[in-house]
Amino acid sequence: MVELLPETSKHLEQYTMDALDINNSIVAKMELLTPEEFEGMLRPVFKEDEPTLILVGAALGFLVGELQVHVML
Repeated sequence: MVELLPETSKHLEQYTMDALDINNSIVAKMELLTPEEFEGMLRPVFKEDEPTLILVGAALGFLVGELQVHVML
């Protein structure tokens, strides 16, 4: 039984996805969200990495600015 479990799980996963129609359900529910609700849903996901995103954005902005200065001279 343990040997057959991985193969059986693949079929079970696909059957569940088809039977519950998860993809279309998620798309339909997300289309009903306002932009503010969508942002409110995503905000907690990115909040943890926000300082890193800000630092990377600042570093990239600085590098692009320096490249632009060197190209213009």
